[in-house]
Formats: sequence, C-alpha cells, structure tokens
Amino acid sequence: MIDIHSHFIAGLDDGPEAMRETEAIMETYYELGFTHVVETTHCYPGLFEVPDERLTEITSRMKKSNIKIFSTREYFVDFNFLEKLEKKNILPYPDGKHILIEFSFSIPPINWEHIIFKIVTEGYIPILAHPERYEWISSIPQFVEEFKRRGGLLQGNMGSFAGIYGRYIKKQFLKLLNEKMYDFLATDTHSHSQLKLIGQTLPVLRETACEKYWLEMTEENPLILLEESRNEVL
Repeated sequence: MIDIHSHFIAGLDDGPEAMRETEAIMETYYELGFTHVVETTHCYPGLFEVPDERLTEITSRMKKSNIKIFSTREYFVDFNFLEKLEKKNILPYPDGKHILIEFSFSIPPINWEHIIFKIVTEGYIPILAHPERYEWISSIPQFVEEFKRRGGLLQGNMGSFAGIYGRYIKKQFLKLLNEKMYDFLATDTHSHSQLKLIGQTLPVLRETACEKYWLEMTEENPLILLEESRNEVL
C-alpha cells in the first residue's frame, strides 16, 4: 500500500511531538503492509509554515527503512494559496503535477469553480483531501461530480471508516466509497494511536471496497503520483 496523505514526522505541524512516536508510526506502517509514505505537512499561513526546503531536508534525513519516504504539502485553500499558485511557489507530489488541497471544514469555499479552474490552468491536478469531513458538502449536492468533471480527484480518509471522526462522517465516507467517487484512500495519520486504530479496520475496509477498487485507490493511482521520484529517500 501507498499512503499519499500523512503527518507522521515530529515537529512539522500538528502531528507527533517527538521522534520516538514518528519511529513507532514507521514500524506500524511496515507491519500494516505500507511500502511508500508521503509526508504532507500542513501549509497554514500564521500556523504551520515550514519552508519547502526545510521539509525536503528533513525527509531526506529520515532514517532509511523498508518504507520509501516522500514529501509534499497539504495546502489550505485561501488567498495565500492562490498567491503561491500564481508564483509557482508550490511543492507538488514527486510527479510534479498533483497537489493536495483542503477547504474549510465548516464554511463552503467561495468561487470554488474558479479555484479549480485556476489550479488546472496553472498546470496542476488538485486532489481534495477527505471530502467526507466537510460539513457543507451535503448542502451542495453537485459539488463532488462537478469537482471531478473539472479535473479534480478525491482522497478519502481511512480513519473516517474507522470512526475516528464520528458516525456521520463514516456515513458520508461510505456513500462516496459505494459510488466509487474516491481516487485515493490515505491514513491522514497524526499519531501512532490513530494509525493503530486505522490498522484494526483495514481488512474490513478492503473487503467493503472490493479488491479491484481497493488496489486502484491504495496502489495503482498513488504510484502515478510518485513516478518521477525527485523527493524519494534513496
């Protein structure tokens, strides 16, 4: 399996506080069968602003293991993000094309159609993190299909299935999964305990998704993001 969305490196954002927890997370990743993990540090102006150079430096110094480590960002879509987009000040996935974005959990994005158009015209393919977690998404029934029609992709959180965010989020997750709207599944792990809980439900989630769709979301599609592995730890 390949995890394209995680916060497992200590001290970068709201993930682990100590490297010993990062090491425990890496061990659990290996036990669960993950072969590649992408650190997707938050990019929140005024809150989480680790420079791209610092992020790639830290991931390049990670202890070698049986898991390949990559780095990118999880961009919160706001005016700052749009400025970065215009200046090409973006750290995409190793393929140089895809970027991970997220919206506000409670407030629908204004002019989201224009935002997606802007991302695509700048040469990137947006991957929307955890759509099932946005409170407003059910009030815009056309959003998911329109987002994908305009060139966007969707990433669901395995933790949503595990019940980490509550029953309603799990229900929304299953709806999108059953409709085969997800292009990727990822852990979005922030702690060792969270990853352990996700691991307990992985066999059931795999069976729920069906084998072919599971492989698409956890191996085949994610591998495309890592094809030009500029940020890989060799």
